[in-house]
Order: sequence, then structure tokens, then C-alpha cells
Amino acid sequence: MNQTAEDIAMRLSAEDRACFLASKKPILHFTLQEKKELPLASSKVGGFGYLPKSFVYPSDSETGEPLSLLAQINFQEMPHLTGFPEKGLLAFYINYYDDLNGWDSNKPTRQRGFRVLYFEDTQAVSYTEAEQAAVFSNFGSEPEYPVVYGEMQLSGQLVEQYLVDRNTQFDASYKEQATCVLLGELDEKEIKQVFGMGSHCGGYPFFTQYDPRYTNDLKVYDQLLFQLDSIIFKGIEAEVMWGDMGVGNFFIKPEDLAARKFDDVLFSWDCC
Repeated sequence: MNQTAEDIAMRLSAEDRACFLASKKPILHFTLQEKKELPLASSKVGGFGYLPKSFVYPSDSETGEPLSLLAQINFQEMPHLTGFPEKGLLAFYINYYDDLNGWDSNKPTRQRGFRVLYFEDTQAVSYTEAEQAAVFSNFGSEPEYPVVYGEMQLSGQLVEQYLVDRNTQFDASYKEQATCVLLGELDEKEIKQVFGMGSHCGGYPFFTQYDPRYTNDLKVYDQLLFQLDSIIFKGIEAEVMWGDMGVGNFFIKPEDLAARKFDDVLFSWDCC
């Protein structure tokens, strides 16, 4: 445990301190770096990804608008996070023609304007970048609401995270007075180190507004599958931007993750 986590623990009551220390979880934390001409099957944010030709290119099931690659994770390029695949490629597509990017606040698990795809290997022939670009050209208009600008390589490392944000798990663990300590006294450095901000698989999510899983039917999606945070790079044009410095989250039921079943996923995003 780093010094920041120790310092936070000492500010809490004995009961809340025990909850804080017990909440430690490993996460697969991502760093993003602008790269050009990444291979189709590389771990990346933006650009075009690996998509076998046996699949119809993903589109919005109501409007027919083609979906854009938000991110994909090639687990063979990553250190292994317990519970997550050791191999295969997990891809996230969302609708850049939609001002909500495919998020449906009434039915956030309905994969109408978003899609989560998993391929056990990348041996099958993929659509080329040109073929994927043609899907958008043939549609006749450019997407108006991109989240990712440019193409960035995803690199991952295993780090530790603690539960300090207000969400369904926080409310079930801590007493009310812990809220003031954990949320009211952390400086920017502490938040970045322990809060869970950034992009990662596993662990705890953070929100700029609120946790959308407070209804009983959504609480079962208690495994954070993937979180992509907004980020602006200095000196280059690449960036990730959810509205006004927001964050996007994908949640799954633990049993579905264990079964590598990704057709029932909760997608949400919010911003300041």
C-alpha cells in the first residue's frame, strides 16, 4: 500500500478504516499513446479494429448507422487480471451519429446503439481499414459526435485501487461520515492515485454525476468491465472526450464475464 493510501486510512474511524483497507483490488490500468498505423488486432482506442469478415459490420439496430470502434483490448498484450480473459480480443463499438453515443438511459443494457464483441482469437481474416472506412462512406454522412479523436495504443499494467467514490458498493460498505473524509479532503494527486480515475478494467468505477445502477434490476451488473476516461494530450491532436470531460463505463454480471458472454452489458457515460 502506498503512502497516500496509508494516509487516507489514518483519517478514518476504525470501522471505516477496516472497510477501506479491505476494499483493495487489482485493476488493469491503461495508458494511452498516440500511434499511427497500428495493426488491426492491437490494443487501441479509436481508429479501425479487428473484425472478422464472418461478422456483419456492427450498426445501430434502429437507424442503421454504422458504429465506430471506441476501444479494443487484446488480452495477449496485457498482464493477466484475475477473472478476465488471458487471450482473445474484447471490442467496444458505439454510435458517433447519436448525440448520446448509443447510450439509452431507460434501457442501458440494450445493445442498440452500442455493441460489445469478443473474439477468442484473431486468426480469421478481418475487414481491412479501407473496407471499414467504406462502410461510413457508403452511409453518406460523417459522424457528428465522436468520442475519440485519432488513434491511440493501449498499454496496461496491474495496479491497486481502493473504494473511495460514491457508488452502490461504497454505500453498502461505509458509514455516512466516511463520505466527508474520502471525498471532501482528497487532493488531486490522491484522487488520481486511489480514486480510480483513468481508464481500466476491473476494480471500481467513478462517475462525474452518479452511479446509474441504483435500481434493483441493474445492481446485478456489479463488475466493471471497462472504463474509458476523457483525456487531452498536449502537443498532439489525439484525445478522448465524453461531452465535457466525462467518463464512459461498461458493466457486466460476474457470471457472464466468467462465461465470456458479452451480449448483456450495461453501458453508460456522464460528464460535468
